[in-house]
Amino acid sequence: MLSVATNKLTGYIPEGINGLWLPSIQSLYLNDNQFRGLIPRQLSHCMHLIDVVLYKNQFSGNIPAEFGSLRKLKILGLGSNKLTGPVPSSLGNLTELTVLDLEINNLHGVIPYELGYLHRLQYLYLGQNYGLRGEIPSAIFNISSLQILDLTYNKFSGHLPENVGFLLPSLQRLHLGVNHFTGQIPTSLSNCSMLTVVELSQNSFSGPVPTTIGNLPLLQILNLASNRLSGGLEFLSSLTNCKDLEVLLLGNNQFKGSLPIVVGNLSMGLWELRISNCQLDGNIPAGIGNLSNLMNLDLSDIGQNVPTPKYDFWINTELIINGSEMQEISLAANLLSSRIPSTIWMLTNVLLLNFSHNSLDGSVPEEIGNLKLIEKNFVPRAYLCNDNFNETNFLGSGSFGLVYKGRLDDGLLVAVKILNLQSSKASASFDAECEVLSTAKHRNLVKIISTCSSPEVKALILQYMPQGSLEKWLYSHNYYLNLNQRIHIMMDVALALEYLHHHCPIAVVHCDLKPGNILMGENLSARLSDFGISRLLSEDDSCAILTSAPGTIGYMAPEYGQAGKVSTSGDVYSYGILLLETFSRKKPTDEMFAGESSLRRWFLSLFQMQ
Repeated sequence: MLSVATNKLTGYIPEGINGLWLPSIQSLYLNDNQFRGLIPRQLSHCMHLIDVVLYKNQFSGNIPAEFGSLRKLKILGLGSNKLTGPVPSSLGNLTELTVLDLEINNLHGVIPYELGYLHRLQYLYLGQNYGLRGEIPSAIFNISSLQILDLTYNKFSGHLPENVGFLLPSLQRLHLGVNHFTGQIPTSLSNCSMLTVVELSQNSFSGPVPTTIGNLPLLQILNLASNRLSGGLEFLSSLTNCKDLEVLLLGNNQFKGSLPIVVGNLSMGLWELRISNCQLDGNIPAGIGNLSNLMNLDLSDIGQNVPTPKYDFWINTELIINGSEMQEISLAANLLSSRIPSTIWMLTNVLLLNFSHNSLDGSVPEEIGNLKLIEKNFVPRAYLCNDNFNETNFLGSGSFGLVYKGRLDDGLLVAVKILNLQSSKASASFDAECEVLSTAKHRNLVKIISTCSSPEVKALILQYMPQGSLEKWLYSHNYYLNLNQRIHIMMDVALALEYLHHHCPIAVVHCDLKPGNILMGENLSARLSDFGISRLLSEDDSCAILTSAPGTIGYMAPEYGQAGKVSTSGDVYSYGILLLETFSRKKPTDEMFAGESSLRRWFLSLFQMQ
């Protein structure tokens, strides 16, 4: 066995790792490093290999088709790299394989039918490649040993087999979210009695949810959000049999009817319940108060026919008010009226409270100060660990704010972005960034950890990116990017934009693409940041008109500055400028680009000269 896993090793895999020099090697673990380059085809000469684990590196190029000759291989872990090309059909020869991990790469094409020959396969990870497409080969559903199937964030289509529950009796986790699947959810799915996770969100599944879904005794997570599911919510009655249910996400569908009273009889372990943006009517059941461990409750915009709940609705939720760790409540965009009872303000752990777009009246009580989001409890923890945000921990400035490095109580390093409330646009910037980062989830976007909002301070607690910005790597004399690294950085940015424009629940226009807003992770993976002036576009909108020009001079599309028109096409223009700058190390505002000259025209002239 050779293992150098979980270090900070760089460079290429030595040519000495092959069948000539290591003829008897059985296990190769190079994972969690910073290796780059192609995966050597010579590895296929190590005929005794059982485990090849190379995930979480920067390997690029195609998966060697020669790997199909490693007939003893049981684990092939190539996830979290930058691999491209198709999935080799030769992998179907690896009949001893139990784990095939190809997730979080840039693979494209279809799933080879030959993968259905892997009759011992237990774990198949193909998620987050974004370019895999087509229908799932029927042979995949004949792998009765399969326990985890992850195809999320791709372009797969077609229906699930009606008898899928009989074909995959060992299935424990089914992840098909963010694809193009259609058809109904098979009733036979309830025969997969080992299922703990069913994740089908952001597809085009239609029809009713099978009432037999509650026959899954081990179910913990059920995510059916953002589909075209219809009918009533009668299936919630069967879910009361799922005693381990923790997360139930049903929003953005076409459900009709009322929210059944049995919702209060769901698992006592349920901590997240979201049924927003549906077409329901009737009262919101007071029995929701029985869910004493609920942390996140979203019943916003559940229909224009929701009558005003009685005042008793709030009183009957005392279990939530007095005993839980509730962090988020959203009942926005309904027809709620009367006053908000003071008991709501006893939710001292709440971080998000949204009753907007209702008909509530009365004044906001002084007890509002009990809430964490008002006490700004989160920021002082980072503040105290940050030596009052001194110059040593200063990371830079974003739109309308300064960014410092901080450390939370649990030791996690974070970036704390504190907005300048003296700016008239700071609050709007804060709201925009919260709205985008709370819905957009992608490996090439900076993650939001928490927020703080009060009259005195607004702050975002963000993922800390240790390698700084692309601007630093381009223009600092102490840093250098080779050609391959620049290509991969721009590929990461392109994937982020593709997700924001085409795969996000609501299309997002970033509006300020530039090197300072591209942050680098430990292995120089790029993440897009600073959504302070971003805009969300509904399905009916192809652009938005602003009263002031967004973005940064030199990177803005012409229509931004001339008409205040923002669109996804404008982001693509900015990406083009960023691309030219990354390879030329010349800013679009360089003094050499005066008058009619520009970075774009300069590049064009260089090509014409050749």
